[in-house]
Amino acid sequence: MEVLKAHGNSIQNLITTHPTSFLNPGSEFRPEELLERLFMHHHNWLLIQKSLTRGSVWPLREIPNEERIKKNIEFIARGNHKSALKYQEEFIKIIKAEIERGWMFPLPLHYVNTLTHGELAPVGIDDKVWADFPDGSKKIKHRLTHDQSFEASVGTSVNGRVIKEKLAPLIYGGCLSRLLHYIVDLRLRHPTVKILGAKSDFKAAYRRVSLHGDIAEKCAIMCNEFALPSVRLTFGGSPCPPEFCIYSEMCVDLANDLLHCPEWIPIEIASPHASTLPEPKLLDPSLHFKSARPLDVVLDPDDFGKADIFIDDGMVIVPDINDNRHRAVQALLLAIHTLCRPLDINEPIKREDCLSLGKLAEEGQLAECFTLLGWEINTRNLSIALPKKKFKRWDSDLGNILVRKKVSYALLESTVGRLNHAATACPIMRYFLSRIRLILSDWDISGKTKRVERYLSSQVLEDIKLWRESFLPVISRGLSLNLITYRRPSFLCWSDACPEGMGGFDHLGVAWRFKIPDTYRDAVQNRNNCLEFLASIITIWQAILQGRTTPEECFLSLGDNSSSVGWLHKASVDPSKNLPLFLASRKFAQIMLSSNSCIYSQHIPGVSNNIADALSRRFDLNDEELTQLINCSPNTQVQCSYKIYPVHPDIDSWMTYWLQRCKEIKVLQKTQKIKRIECGEDGWIIPNQLDSHMTYGWNHCNRNSELTCLEPLPQQSAEENFLDRTRSAWLHQQSKRPWQNWVRSLGQTWGTTPHMEQDPSLSIPYLPGSSKACEI
Repeated sequence: MEVLKAHGNSIQNLITTHPTSFLNPGSEFRPEELLERLFMHHHNWLLIQKSLTRGSVWPLREIPNEERIKKNIEFIARGNHKSALKYQEEFIKIIKAEIERGWMFPLPLHYVNTLTHGELAPVGIDDKVWADFPDGSKKIKHRLTHDQSFEASVGTSVNGRVIKEKLAPLIYGGCLSRLLHYIVDLRLRHPTVKILGAKSDFKAAYRRVSLHGDIAEKCAIMCNEFALPSVRLTFGGSPCPPEFCIYSEMCVDLANDLLHCPEWIPIEIASPHASTLPEPKLLDPSLHFKSARPLDVVLDPDDFGKADIFIDDGMVIVPDINDNRHRAVQALLLAIHTLCRPLDINEPIKREDCLSLGKLAEEGQLAECFTLLGWEINTRNLSIALPKKKFKRWDSDLGNILVRKKVSYALLESTVGRLNHAATACPIMRYFLSRIRLILSDWDISGKTKRVERYLSSQVLEDIKLWRESFLPVISRGLSLNLITYRRPSFLCWSDACPEGMGGFDHLGVAWRFKIPDTYRDAVQNRNNCLEFLASIITIWQAILQGRTTPEECFLSLGDNSSSVGWLHKASVDPSKNLPLFLASRKFAQIMLSSNSCIYSQHIPGVSNNIADALSRRFDLNDEELTQLINCSPNTQVQCSYKIYPVHPDIDSWMTYWLQRCKEIKVLQKTQKIKRIECGEDGWIIPNQLDSHMTYGWNHCNRNSELTCLEPLPQQSAEENFLDRTRSAWLHQQSKRPWQNWVRSLGQTWGTTPHMEQDPSLSIPYLPGSSKACEI
């Protein structure tokens, strides 16, 4: 405290006057002048250079000094979160370890108000169960959580004042998707070549990056009678992921460039830990290689391998050709060793290697079956599965909920997070998560205490039972990567509906139609959106039941109702408010799960959906008359073999059940207002309709047409040309930064490839300084 007083009660002044101390920014990394020679062309170098010289500076809105002091006084009176009190002994051990490593230093508690920018925030202890041992035994690991989002009655929290627009843009969120696409692309080009993967992580990643002194003062915590400012990145500050990832992204870019550098000889230039890597672990040679389905994104052929990173978890994937198995993990190890300062025998404080050596021994071995971001990836079988240990733990927790029929808020929140994570391998399963998620959101909105347990309804318990007995076992056994990558659609279908009936057809020329009985007309009069959704479902269901699809089929469903198009991807429905849609969405999920298929959907203008429109309305004509009329009309959506078939009996039976449930609903919702982005009740475009690029997918018809049924459609090329022409537009509508879901730029370290950025007005990346969007 006396030292700080001598420096004007400023941690930053203390740091700048002692540039050679361990508090100096960049003390965990190699000297700036050495790194500059290697990384000067990297797009992140200027950001890292600032971080190395002055520490991490967060873009924050300042608060008045009076509010800051009042907020600190309130937190001192309140204390830390209850979890820190519950695990007081573990909390003290963690704080001692932080102080020993120089990541924090203690000050008198009330002195924090004397610091120029001092701010307190409560902390908690997060206890997680880790099955780290071969016998499956559990180990409790306690972690410090710095709650910099917790609000006092005055002022605003640190995270609440972060100017997010000024944070560094990052792409680590697409790491899993990029690597899975690369695996599938490798299998497409090398059907019988082994694909190997491994991991290597940073050790205490956030604690390697120093904070600017003024920011360190804003990151103080409480422990008994002490305040402890953190001089390294915290586990709770929202700017911390981007602040660390500018280092980790640059590191993995170096690893990628090493993999593609023919001059690099691993035997001559390697990390000192490279010799500890075991030989690759291969599967039984008798096991067959599963075939990959064609992707609908363009990846440049790359047989040297790919490295990627999710914050501090580094991963590498390589085909087992040439000497890739000897270069793969070594590239990532060497990149980390090059960036970070090695251990010195005369370290002034306790310090560990920047590489996680414990995890390297367990996860650094190249293998055909390996763990990737909490998933077990099998490259021979092209599958993604929930690890067995994780499955057993989750299954046990769900079983306890079913037995007790009640749950605590913490367990419910954890359960929703777990099941949402599980649905990464099969997003369609999220249709069965809505009722469980609704309980959690109602709990939050009601403001009821989170300290008591809450009984669950029979419907919610049924969903939990379904997840435990059906979904989780399927995910544990593994699902195909062909179903969760950007696939080239292989089965196209169109549909339409109105209160009079529904209809649809596919690219093979097989059509169907269903006239709604008069007794149910009033019940569905105001449910046009739901009817359109049902029509899309039935078109797919009909094709599956008639045996016209193959396993791992990729459907592309086209319709002129934006709501139904969206529901084919996501429909979080409250059954108490919209039971018909709830029943339809769950039936749709069951169909897709049982058929082992995936689906894309696309909105098209009503004038481009004339054939499906006629199928859903022209019940004044019999099947032969309507077929003849359609075949006589010039169009390219149907084949010469176009024919209307009766609805399958299973579909007819379920539709009758659904209509009966609609009729049983005594009070219908108010008449839905027709939105500008939807079609009118007759299925035609209303004058103020938005362009179709505002909805899911692409527009394959841009010309205006007369509002006459069965008007000739614009000439289309063959099916493959149609898919090629529309592929990019479809993919760019699925994500804010879609290109980052399947590609990572090479040449970043050497500066040979300019960094791609995202123009808010475009859906594709562009090169800075270029006026034209670039092709991927």
